[in-house]
Amino acid sequence: MLLILFIFPCLLSVTAAAPLPLGHGPTATRVDDTPARTTVDAFPDRGVQGPAEALPLATLRIDWLNNEPGPKDFEVEVTDKLKVITTTYRQGTTGITRTFLATPEMIFLHFVADQPGAISFKATLGSPRAGTTAVRERNELSWISTKEPAMKAYARVIPFESDVETEGNSIVLRGEGECMVIFSFTPLDDPGKPISGTWERLAAALDPGEEHPDPVKIWQTILARRNSP
Repeated sequence: MLLILFIFPCLLSVTAAAPLPLGHGPTATRVDDTPARTTVDAFPDRGVQGPAEALPLATLRIDWLNNEPGPKDFEVEVTDKLKVITTTYRQGTTGITRTFLATPEMIFLHFVADQPGAISFKATLGSPRAGTTAVRERNELSWISTKEPAMKAYARVIPFESDVETEGNSIVLRGEGECMVIFSFTPLDDPGKPISGTWERLAAALDPGEEHPDPVKIWQTILARRNSP
């Protein structure tokens, strides 16, 4: 079942996570959220509505590392008007919520548990297109195409309390209670507004003047803006 979020206004709850288009502005992404893995395919235009064989520009993959006991009551809620996808489930006595939110510049992934230390995952950025992936400053991933045009993708893992580690070209987060991942991409990088500066621009806009931007404040501001009329 393929749900076109930006065409049909609805509030939909499902127990299986089929790929869900999530878009804002000229770009679009497709979210496939399951108990064991979350993938976000980035399309440089509304090609997410096109043929299934259309290649994404890049794919952000989240492999969930803490799957014992097995997740239960896995449910996905789609809010078309706000372009938000929310997944909730229980893992033992812990409740976990995953939120996917689109803005014109980037996609936000927010994960929170109602008990500390319940969130662990490995984040990987890649593409079916020719290109290279690298880890920057431990908590950032970048992908650059090796063919013209110079397509690029960027992701940053932002834990609210703990720290990350690297594993090859992936970023691993273990034992966190709340975190955010930002994901942006472009078919043609702008030298005056490079994709590598995504986090710095976001922090300057939502928590200006701070040497260490507050991710809680930034996320709450983003969420409040999306929920405003």
